[in-house]
Amino acid sequence: MKKLLLALIIIGSTVALFYGCKKDNVESSVETTFEMSENGKIIYNKLVKFKNEMENTQKSETLMSIDSAQWYIEAYYNVTSGYPDSLYSKFEVDSAIYTLHVDENSMIAVSDMATLISDLESHLTTVIGESGFEFGHMVVGDVNLSVASKSSEVKVFVSTGFGFGERPMYTPFPLDECWFYGMTAGRCDLTPPTPPYEDAGDQLEWRFNSPNPINIPYPSCGNGSVKIIETLSHSTSGEDNSLIYYEWYPGPKDYPGYEGAYWNDFLNNGTTLFYGNEQSGGLVPDDHCFFTSVDITTYCSDKKDINGIDGFEYYHRYNTFYSVYECIAGLPD
Repeated sequence: MKKLLLALIIIGSTVALFYGCKKDNVESSVETTFEMSENGKIIYNKLVKFKNEMENTQKSETLMSIDSAQWYIEAYYNVTSGYPDSLYSKFEVDSAIYTLHVDENSMIAVSDMATLISDLESHLTTVIGESGFEFGHMVVGDVNLSVASKSSEVKVFVSTGFGFGERPMYTPFPLDECWFYGMTAGRCDLTPPTPPYEDAGDQLEWRFNSPNPINIPYPSCGNGSVKIIETLSHSTSGEDNSLIYYEWYPGPKDYPGYEGAYWNDFLNNGTTLFYGNEQSGGLVPDDHCFFTSVDITTYCSDKKDINGIDGFEYYHRYNTFYSVYECIAGLPD
């Protein structure tokens, strides 16, 4: 989970992580359900036992090591409060520090852990309420315990990734605007282009990563929770895929530019590419992956056609990120 949150933060800061709002507030056009894995069942049984211990009147007698406490707090926090399978358009990270008491044997009482988890849940509600967004939810949480200067305490460092807001999918290019294909050349109907010097590749990337949650397929675990276990990437370009921009022009280098209707054709290919499996022409590696984000780069290289005429090829390359997940059953009320 430590590596996962860092990966999400990096992706979010560079390509504006993917979407919009908690699944209770959206209706997806495609939904698939998978059974919990054997590893998921083990985690589920551990967390059910932990939940019962927190609610037991004798819970003050149950003690855990610092390492075990860290695992249970983080796992319980994510399974009960995290929604990595829900959609958002803005990703933000909140950090908070708490304190837990440890006894002379460096053990932590489950009763104190229950109080901490209650505080975490209250903090979630406060952050979401103060965000100013109509929709908001926790995506993923990272928990670290560190022995404090006082031998009777450990510091609990909690970083929480939040998803906020929603945007239309996909926001179309205005028909009266003309955009260069790439190289941050900006709009071709403006002389000179005005900053920021984004181009059609930048605009496609922003639109692909900011869709409308109502129309986006998401993994469903029934009453359970999604646990992300790995992140995969897939790279392909217009040279190899007709759904991605590519063209060749004879003569000297001259960046192509087109009006909105042209780029909207490639924009509309996003649903097939990012949510379809390879058999249907999409890029999804297998059924246990879901789209996270895409990074688009633009290329221009000299090339001769089959008749030996000099020219240049212009194209986009999509580096697509997918999250691999497994289902963890929902904890009983």
